[in-house]
Amino acid sequence: MLVGFLKSLLYMLLFFFVFRLFSYLFRFIYFFKSRRFKKNDENVNTENDYALKMLQCEKCKVYVAKSEAYIHNGKVYCKKDHAS
Repeated sequence: MLVGFLKSLLYMLLFFFVFRLFSYLFRFIYFFKSRRFKKNDENVNTENDYALKMLQCEKCKVYVAKSEAYIHNGKVYCKKDHAS
């Protein structure tokens, strides 16, 4: 009776340690596959970087996003009225 109890206890402990080992292994793999491990500059979307650039208006010297700026004859303006 005592031997059966010790045997079942040993199997439960073995299962527990194997389960923990696999959980640590999966966490280790997830850490290296996740984005937390990559550099910060890789997270920036370089295809849409025009929206991140700010340009200065030639007339009033206000900064405006490149996506909202008016470009006339190679000069940057914040609105159409300043371009004319």
